[in-house]
Amino acid sequence: SLSHVLQASYEQGIDPFIIILDSVTDVRNLGAVARTAVSVGASAIVIPTQGSASIGGIAMKTSAGALAHLPVCRVADLRATIHYLQDSG
Repeated sequence: SLSHVLQASYEQGIDPFIIILDSVTDVRNLGAVARTAVSVGASAIVIPTQGSASIGGIAMKTSAGALAHLPVCRVADLRATIHYLQDSG
């Protein structure tokens, strides 16, 4: 969950780097973003539960395994999640 990602980041003494994706429906694009996110040191990717690409074999292959090492948090409301992140620092 996103709260666990934030807690783990703060416990390690680092500022969390969260990437929020909206309207990404192509699994190959999700995989490419995940691959880039790992290379730049992102803490997690946040995607909405409705209307976003699913994480399956094609996304995993496109990400070159990055999705196995990067938490992906699915949330119901991106706006509320952004406010939660702002309130969390």
